[in-house]
Amino acid sequence: MYTFLIPVYIAPEDTQKLNYFKQTITSLMNQTDHEWSLVIIDDCSCNEKFNEYLDEVKRTLSQPVTVHHNMHNLGPGESRNIGIRIANEMGTKVIMFQDADDIAAPNRLEVTRHIFDTTQADLVYSPFKVVDENNDLVALDKISHSIRDILKAMEHKPPMGKDVWKIIGTDTGYVNLVTSTSVRIEVALETPFPDRRASEDAYTWMVYSAKGAYFYYTDEIVNLYRIPQNVAGSISRTAVGQENFYKELARTNEEAFLLCLDYAQSHNQITMQERNHLLRGFYIRLAQTLYGEKMEALGELYKNKKLSL
Repeated sequence: MYTFLIPVYIAPEDTQKLNYFKQTITSLMNQTDHEWSLVIIDDCSCNEKFNEYLDEVKRTLSQPVTVHHNMHNLGPGESRNIGIRIANEMGTKVIMFQDADDIAAPNRLEVTRHIFDTTQADLVYSPFKVVDENNDLVALDKISHSIRDILKAMEHKPPMGKDVWKIIGTDTGYVNLVTSTSVRIEVALETPFPDRRASEDAYTWMVYSAKGAYFYYTDEIVNLYRIPQNVAGSISRTAVGQENFYKELARTNEEAFLLCLDYAQSHNQITMQERNHLLRGFYIRLAQTLYGEKMEALGELYKNKKLSL
């Protein structure tokens, strides 16, 4: 069984995000491969119309649907962990991560299933197009530096194989969006998402890789990643504030990379000299990202960490 996993929070009376969520569900209904299940983790939304729509989804979809309601708002990472455990109890083989406002390509499941069935892949990821609140393509100059970095990496040579955490940490930066990432259940169970509100996905992907997961990139699937132009920044950034968001992003990415280094060194996969070389490269790359997002003070902080090694 392949399971789409969607954590979702919709504030009371927020009709726009409810509309995005409906479009997300429609994109699953339009899959060319109909053999899938759905796990929705409601992160304490308290939205009456949303609950009514969930009842409709459970009533009308022919695929198995499980809805779990969090008693408190836990954030996307912890919510995904709950969903992974639920999916495992259902006998799921592969988790297909999906954000609640993005749109899955019609062939996403079909192509993903074929790759997992015919290759050694532990994780499959793919490119995307950025759309606004009306599903219109967003111009490149309207997209954040970080997202442009991902698009740039995918135009050249997306990381593939084992040990891609090294490339992600020191060269390409974050490459695989949540909605474009699918993973074998055993990998997801071994490495839960951290309890963070920023970059919890980037942390998890890097640790997957450090522990031996084989990353497989395909350009046959092109999902739609939504960045509304009528609000400032992503949902996470709006919630915690731009500067605090990037502070937490930087701390989370640093913690993940250090964990990867520790794991690799303890398993005799890298020497101390290689560790220091990789760590310097990581701090340079992180500083570049922060400078690109106009977080100059933070960029200087991590640049100086590199100089201290």
